[in-house]
Amino acid sequence: MPHDLLLEKIKRLFSGEPEIVTLLQKWIKAEVYDGDHIWRLDKGLPQGSVTSPTLANLFLDELDETFIDMGLKLVRYADDFLVLTKTEDKASEAFELTDMLLEELHLELNQLKTKIVSFDRGFKFLGAIFLNNDVYLPFGQKKQKGRPPKLPAPLNLQKYLELRG
Repeated sequence: MPHDLLLEKIKRLFSGEPEIVTLLQKWIKAEVYDGDHIWRLDKGLPQGSVTSPTLANLFLDELDETFIDMGLKLVRYADDFLVLTKTEDKASEAFELTDMLLEELHLELNQLKTKIVSFDRGFKFLGAIFLNNDVYLPFGQKKQKGRPPKLPAPLNLQKYLELRG
């Protein structure tokens, strides 16, 4: 997600509220620390940021509006979405349209995650499994034990200043 285009949108939407623009700009331009380095993203949003889903929704609003205008059904949360069609031909058309619309927004489809699927064959979306007329929600199950996620060591002021140079 290109920061310049996102900030442009935010400035248009909140033109009368400079405090909100400034606050969102700070979230977008926040520094990222991985345990070894500190840097600023020049595109994209920090994973796990509390504002990332909202900013993605805001940025992709035009995508939603275009699909609605074309009579297509869209289900979207942040940057994960489904386009619902009745036939495989319509799904192929929607796929091409999606690719074109995202290109205009300087985004691209994740080729590994993007495919045409059906309720008959089943598919997974945001952790839920959809198969025929059923939805399976595995959210109540215990998580399998595995290695905990690797988190960077806490960053104190002295280390922060060293890394910033």
